[in-house]
Amino acid sequence: MTIKLSDLLLLSIGISMLTACSVRKDDYSDSLFSVERTYDFNYRSLLKEGFERVSEVDILVLEKLNADTTITMSFEEDGKILYSKNWRFLIPSSEKEWIDSFFQSNGAFLMSPVGKYDLSDDLFFTVKEVKQNRLFLCNVLFEAGNLYLDVVYYYPR
Repeated sequence: MTIKLSDLLLLSIGISMLTACSVRKDDYSDSLFSVERTYDFNYRSLLKEGFERVSEVDILVLEKLNADTTITMSFEEDGKILYSKNWRFLIPSSEKEWIDSFFQSNGAFLMSPVGKYDLSDDLFFTVKEVKQNRLFLCNVLFEAGNLYLDVVYYYPR
């Protein structure tokens, strides 16, 4: 039995089509440091994940409350391009050790500030997530009598 070149070509095209149909896009995740591929999501897909529109002035902003975490996704160009993803946590303690242990338990470490820092003032710093080697900008701030930690990822263009 001989196999024709045209039969092999048709077989390879068929296998490629089946494989392409079975590959699933990355699922959205609320977990800290989970960053989606920008071409997999638009604002409509996040509305299905429970997000609500909170602003459409200059950029489209969607927000979702998940337990004690508020997740905010910002878009450029009418919801077509992800701009940023922000996680906001209530900080239960004003001890700086809480920040250190929080990031260590999530597979990350502080890049700055190095050495001593104080949570009594607004504090800006960067964190490096080790698994995917990504940098996140962070801010500790007081709002309505509470201390919060914002962790922000800006999507590359």
